[in-house]
Parts: sequence; C-alpha cells; structure tokens
Amino acid sequence: MVPPSPDSKIPTRLPPRIGYPYPMFDFRASSLIAGVIFSIIGFTSFSYGRKLQLWKPIVIGLLLMTYSWFTPNLWLNWAVGLSLCVLLWFHHDE
Repeated sequence: MVPPSPDSKIPTRLPPRIGYPYPMFDFRASSLIAGVIFSIIGFTSFSYGRKLQLWKPIVIGLLLMTYSWFTPNLWLNWAVGLSLCVLLWFHHDE
C-alpha cells in the first residue's frame, strides 16, 4: 500500500460535530449501575401505581425508567435519580 502524498486532499482533521456537544449514552460502569438501580425503582413504582390506580407513582416510575437515557453526566444522572426518588417518597400515596 502506498502512503498518500503530502499534497493530496485528504483531510487531517475531522470537521466539528454539529448538534449536541456531549455523547448521549455513557457506558461507564457507574452510569450503568445508576441506570439499573433507578430503573428498578421506577418499575416497582410504576407497578405499584398501576395496581392502586394512582397517577403520580405511574408518572414518576416512567420518569425513573427513562431519564437515564437522556442525562450525559454521571453526577446529573445521580442527582436527577435521587430527586425523583425523594419526590416519589413524598407523593406515592396521594
């Protein structure tokens, strides 16, 4: 294979990314563990709300199951999950 000549038109740098500046999914172990923990809590909240026909646990459970797909930062992932769990604690039976 012949290396390209120095005057060829091959770009050496990639163009800047357009759109969201952070990767959408974070596959570090801590993010995956947080997603699994809060998804399990969300699923049990969703099941509890469906069983008793309460809309607040259903909505909070759905949020807990899906929010981790859209949080790019580990600290934001834990902060949103814990705040939704606190919200669930105070509004689970109204």
